[in-house]
Amino acid sequence: MHKRDTFELPRKTSYVYPIDSKLPLATDIRRYLKKEFAFCTQYEKGIIKDDDPEFLHQYRVTLRRIRAILTLHHSLFDPTQVEQLNLAIKNLMQLTNLQRDLDVYLMQMEYYFSLIEHKHHLGLARFFDDLQHQRQKTYKKK
Repeated sequence: MHKRDTFELPRKTSYVYPIDSKLPLATDIRRYLKKEFAFCTQYEKGIIKDDDPEFLHQYRVTLRRIRAILTLHHSLFDPTQVEQLNLAIKNLMQLTNLQRDLDVYLMQMEYYFSLIEHKHHLGLARFFDDLQHQRQKTYKKK
């Protein structure tokens, strides 16, 4: 595989959102949330290409961060809009729950093999083959 065939994981320069004292706090938070959503979409190419589970992980982390900020500052916004946005984010995350769970198990495969006697490895290998197959099926469905 050539370097041109891979995507680099986007990196944030800062997790602190700047506050402009001349603007209402809600405006600053809205601006920050828009940047977070834009940043979140940068992970989508890597998720689609499926070279590295870190793209999906960081996508979900960013969505959780957005939900947390909305929850912390919900009183600054229209409650109906906050509820709708939280529901939309929740739905996005639910689409990737199984994928992420399977990624976590598959990344820990060597650890699980180290826990059991060698005579049981064939059964565990079949189990992980099934997980990998299920992950590929789930990934194609999304």
